[in-house]
Amino acid sequence: MSDIYFFAVSVERKKGFSLYRELEDVVAHCFVKSVDPVSACMRADVFLKKDGWEPCELQLPPVKVYGRKDFDDEYFSEAYEKSLKQGMAIIYKAQSREVSETTVSDAVSEKKVNPSKFHEVSAKLRNRKVCYHPEAGEKCDNVIRAHSIQKSRGLKSISKNGHVYRLSHKPQEDGAADFKLIGVEKASTFQGFCKTHDNELFELIDNNDFDFSHEQAFLYSYRSICRELYVKENQETLMSEMRDHFEGIGDDHLFKIFSELSIGAGNGLRSLNETKVKYDQVFIEQAFGDIEWVALHIRRPPSLMFSGLMYPDFDFLGRKLQEINDFETFLRLVTFCSAPCREGWVCVFSWHKDHADIGRKFIASLAVSSEGSSQAIGDSLFRLVISGCDNLVIAPGWWGKVGEEEKEKIVGVFSNVGSPMTLIDESYLKEGLEGISGWEVDEIYQSF
Repeated sequence: MSDIYFFAVSVERKKGFSLYRELEDVVAHCFVKSVDPVSACMRADVFLKKDGWEPCELQLPPVKVYGRKDFDDEYFSEAYEKSLKQGMAIIYKAQSREVSETTVSDAVSEKKVNPSKFHEVSAKLRNRKVCYHPEAGEKCDNVIRAHSIQKSRGLKSISKNGHVYRLSHKPQEDGAADFKLIGVEKASTFQGFCKTHDNELFELIDNNDFDFSHEQAFLYSYRSICRELYVKENQETLMSEMRDHFEGIGDDHLFKIFSELSIGAGNGLRSLNETKVKYDQVFIEQAFGDIEWVALHIRRPPSLMFSGLMYPDFDFLGRKLQEINDFETFLRLVTFCSAPCREGWVCVFSWHKDHADIGRKFIASLAVSSEGSSQAIGDSLFRLVISGCDNLVIAPGWWGKVGEEEKEKIVGVFSNVGSPMTLIDESYLKEGLEGISGWEVDEIYQSF
């Protein structure tokens, strides 16, 4: 359950923002609806920075508040009520050389983005069609909504009345992630392959159990990469079109913001595109042995299915693996997904042999951090999936049995780590969500 946390932090105006620059000793008094005090501070931190303020020093640590009665000041009481409805409210207190007596006024944002243009471009990009097959060409004219998670023995196996839970595009009122029911025909789809190539390329994994072969590991990994490429290309285009939009209407401030976002999105695509080229070559040469993989077997029925990738920045012990914000460095990635087996299912980690320095270290830390405990390894896998994969679906039958407190924890982790509104902590894979999934790893298979 989310609560209201109250805290105060001193702030300074960031460069490039002229509004309120005459103010001194500015303190932001924050009311944030969140699942814990850490995530509340993180949400406020990002909001303040986006509004042109640089947080400096925590003046009052976060405390849980329960009602208007906790405040004598009527403005603070009103802010509390506002945070209940909108998820956040901030009161700024400051001194000004230009004002000689106490003055109360509504703070305004220096610039605001009209959401209509943003949603217009986003909707257009969701209908973009492309075929990522290495041999794609003019004949790929029948692009379909291809499933990125196996449908027959994946989505259908965990569905209830033909539906599963999926991350909603619209968050909850307090900004936390939300899960909505969706039909299996629409779940986890993206328009990244034509019908012919999708059927030919993925037939081996769509209609068969995982057979612990290099080829199947490659196909699962390749599909995760193509889906991520589709999403990231859309993000880059969105940032670029918003940049051009604000340049056209003469909004220099937002033009600069979206210019930086566009550059960042483009830099992030560079490593992904280079990896896609490596995988294309593996397929063309049928050199499936170039893909290394580890499969962790869980005998009990799956509670969720997933397909994603990550650029491991920290391992399961909290140790730094690579600097993901260094755009001059080629980033190595690891894909991970669920796959059905004859008994139970497996979580398959895969990477190209050129990424082995990161992939092997990342997987080795899983065994060390769990100290060989099958349940601890299962908890670590569950923590990774919830915190690092937005392309997942949840079994309604399992979700209905999860207690409200556990659901809050799951949603909290998913919101805090998966959202750009929060900062990544180096220990996010070390602890949390223990004992919820019931996953126990009984066998581990590897290709190296």
